[in-house]
Amino acid sequence: ALLRGNVLHVSSQPIVNMADGRIVSREMLSRGPVGALQRPDNLFRFCQENDILPAVDLRCLKMCAAAARAMGPRTSYHVNIMPTTLLQTATAELIRVLLDEQDGADGHCCLEISEQQLLGDPAVLVPRVRALQEAGIRIAIDDVGFGNSCLEGLIMLHPQVMKVDKRLVRGLAVDPELRRTLERLLRVADVLGAEVVAEGIENTEDYHVLLEMGVRFGQGYLFGRP
Repeated sequence: ALLRGNVLHVSSQPIVNMADGRIVSREMLSRGPVGALQRPDNLFRFCQENDILPAVDLRCLKMCAAAARAMGPRTSYHVNIMPTTLLQTATAELIRVLLDEQDGADGHCCLEISEQQLLGDPAVLVPRVRALQEAGIRIAIDDVGFGNSCLEGLIMLHPQVMKVDKRLVRGLAVDPELRRTLERLLRVADVLGAEVVAEGIENTEDYHVLLEMGVRFGQGYLFGRP
C-alpha cells in the first residue's frame, strides 16, 4: 500500500520572513496512513525495517513536488530527501521530478538533506548535489546543530540553506548556552554564504531573540501548523 496505494498524504508548513511575517516558501511534508505510521519518524523507520525506504521516500518526493506545483506556477517550496534515496536515484530522474518543465527550477525548489542522516563520508553525495545545484535546484542541510558530521557535511556540500534544528531554537530566550551555540552556527553560515532558517519556533520570546541575532527566516507553530 505504501508503494502503490493511496495511503500517503502531503501537508505543508509555511516558511516566513520573520521581519514582516510574509510567507516566502513552504515545506512540503509527507504523512502516512492514519494510525501509528502517520508520524514521519514511525513511517520511515517502518520502511527502513522492511527495506523499502528509498522507494517510499522517492514516492513521497514526487507527491510533494506535485502538490507544490498544484498550489500555483512558480511556487517556492522545500522538500526532504534521504541521503540513501539521493544516492540510489538517477540524478536525471530527480531533476525531472523537481524541475518545472515550463518555468525551470530557477530556485523555486529547495531539496533538504537531513544532517542527522549524513552517515559515513559526505563526499559521496557531492557529485549528486553539484549536479542538482547546477540544474537550478537549491540544497539545504536540515536539522543542523546536533549531528556528528555537521561541520564536515556543511563544508563539503556547501548548501545554499542551513535549517537550524528545533532543539537549538526552543528555549533560546532563557538559555544562554543555546544562544552561544547558535551564534557559532550563524558564523559558519556567514562564511558559507548560506541562508539560515530557524525551525521549531513556538513562542514570541524565542522569535524576538532570533530576530536580534539576525536570523531572517523561520518556521514553526508560531507561524502555522502543517
